[in-house]
Amino acid sequence: MRFAGFNGPRDHHRQRYWCVPSNGDRPHRFTEPLPREESWHDACELCERDVEFPEGPHAARWYEFVARGIAEALVMVGAGSTYREAALVARERAKRLGTGPGGEPRHSRHGSLVMDWVEVFAPVVFEPYRPGAWPAGGSLLLDDLPFRVRDPATGRHRIAFRVFAAMGYEAGRPKLRDHVALFGIDVTNPQQSTDQSGSPDVIFGFTGKGGNEFQNVTAQIAHRGDVVSGFGT
Repeated sequence: MRFAGFNGPRDHHRQRYWCVPSNGDRPHRFTEPLPREESWHDACELCERDVEFPEGPHAARWYEFVARGIAEALVMVGAGSTYREAALVARERAKRLGTGPGGEPRHSRHGSLVMDWVEVFAPVVFEPYRPGAWPAGGSLLLDDLPFRVRDPATGRHRIAFRVFAAMGYEAGRPKLRDHVALFGIDVTNPQQSTDQSGSPDVIFGFTGKGGNEFQNVTAQIAHRGDVVSGFGT
């Protein structure tokens, strides 16, 4: 086996290999399942060793952000940075800044990059720590936090979206609960509109699995409310 060129865009090359099987099978080119990008430096400060050109960080094929950069962005958001701040750092480190008319670097103000990463990767990271069930006893507090945006044309503020949260108690201490029943893939055809009062309203449907999960979880919450309140049978 030997090196056989690269694939991927400039500054984000992945090493290809040429394999000549000893059993007489047809020679072929391949890349690793999770290939490494080219290294931009001669040494790695985290590994504390010298690295060769094809020994850069791991990155998915045809994607210009490395796994380490995605993880660092999630850590930034978890520590309190905004999506915009984390996305800007990720783009700078990946050399993904756009250019203006004169060729100068142009900084994107969009945080959608890291928003997408949170949606895709955060459930995987959080899964080992996610509660597997609602608390069996004690109070369960439900509340929401509205996020408002200002209309530049009118100067008026409106509620853009709400974050819903549930808090229960474990060993006498409050703890936020995140017992996920539905994911984005279980929702279909979301449509943004407003209700009769002008407040934001979203209409959506469910997949077959999503509809069943929604029915089950709302029934469980209603039953628990009846039991805890003492009014149920």
